Amino acid sequence: MDRAKKRLASALDGFRSQHKSEMELEEKITAEDVCLTGIVRHGFPDDPRCMAYDVVQRLLAIGTGHGIIRVIGDVGVDYCLKHESDAAVLHIQFLTNEGALVTACRDDLIHLWNFRQKVTKALIPKNIDVPVILHSIQLTKEQITCISHSFQSKWLYLGTERGNVYFVKIATFTLSSYAINWNKAIDL
Repeated sequence: MDRAKKRLASALDGFRSQHKSEMELEEKITAEDVCLTGIVRHGFPDDPRCMAYDVVQRLLAIGTGHGIIRVIGDVGVDYCLKHESDAAVLHIQFLTNEGALVTACRDDLIHLWNFRQKVTKALIPKNIDVPVILHSIQLTKEQITCISHSFQSKWLYLGTERGNVYFVKIATFTLSSYAINWNKAIDL
C-alpha cells in the first residue's frame, strides 16, 4: 500500500512540475488602489456621553466628551456636528419631527441646531443640508441636569442642579421670565 501511495505522489509531483505557471504580482500600493479621502469616520464615536432618538424621523444623535455630535439615520444620513468649544455634550433632545436638535454642553451653553437650513461650506462641493446652530443661550448661575420637550410643544424645559426648572420659548429661543424654583415648589 505504501508503494502505491509513493507512486501516486511521484506522479502528482511530475504533473505539478510540468504545469507550473508564474504569476507576477505587483506589491506596491498606488493611490488608485486606496482612496483615503472617501473614508472620513467610521464606527461608534469616541467617548460617548448622551444619546437621543427621534421616533418619527428615525434619527439617532450621540453626544461626545469632545463637543462632537454624531447623527445617524437611514442610508445616506450621517452627520458629524462640532460645537465651537470642545466642551462635553451632556444632554441632547430632538424636537420631534421638527428637524431640530437641542444640545446642552458642560459650559452651560444650550444650542438649537436646525437640519432644514441649507449651507454652503468650502469642504462641501454642492449646496446640501448641513445642520447649523441657529440660536444659543448661556445659563450663568446654574448647571443644566436635564432637558425635556413635549411633542409639538412651544416650550423647552431645562432642569438645573439646584432643582429649578426654566422655560425656553422655542420660536425665539429665549428664556422665559417664568421659572419654577425649588424652594417655592416645596411650599405648595
